[in-house]
Amino acid sequence: MESETLLVDTSLSDEEATPSKEFWLTTTDNPYDPFTEFESWLAYDEQTGYFTNGLLARLCLDSPNFSDEQNDLEIFKAMKNICDLFPGLYTIRYQS
Repeated sequence: MESETLLVDTSLSDEEATPSKEFWLTTTDNPYDPFTEFESWLAYDEQTGYFTNGLLARLCLDSPNFSDEQNDLEIFKAMKNICDLFPGLYTIRYQS
């Protein structure tokens, strides 16, 4: 299954921007699909020094006390913040 890469419009509110599909934060230069080539995607991400998963974990305000929907929203907010902090470097990839 192919994935489609879309840049996030950070001017949208969280409610408007929350995707209904699965999503993944990645760098624009990573040639691997995190959905179907995770091991290669992760190796590239770490070899280039991005450590995207760790960055997301540090900036995400999720909680085991939140519902799945609340956690998804917090993860997505953190992804949007990272895209804002590093314009042109990060993008959110949605699984089609």
